[in-house]
Amino acid sequence: MNARTEALRRSSLDTPPSISAERAVLLTDFYRENDGRFSVPVMRARSFRHLCEKQRIHLGDGELIVGERGPAPKVVPTFPELTCHSAEDLRILSSRENELPRRPRGHRRLRAGGHPLLAGALPS
Repeated sequence: MNARTEALRRSSLDTPPSISAERAVLLTDFYRENDGRFSVPVMRARSFRHLCEKQRIHLGDGELIVGERGPAPKVVPTFPELTCHSAEDLRILSSRENELPRRPRGHRRLRAGGHPLLAGALPS
């Protein structure tokens, strides 16, 4: 294994898993701003366009193939349009011993009451 792939491997192994609310926040804001303006299929298409325009993309140093599911390695986005997790679901997830989702370094903290879907649901 060369130095580049060893560094990428070490980074992948050492990075704790976490949850990102970015996608849920972007979609919540989009649907609030556009509620009732378009048909359901058009809303879905426009929300996808909104995500493509606004969502952060991770481009890691030393990577030849780039892109992650979330805004950083091992950061998993939430999908409110597919699964509505309650605050209790996220508390249970954060209490698991083997996998502790955390807010990634540099990721903004949600304000209490800022987004009803996720407010107070993410661990510190």
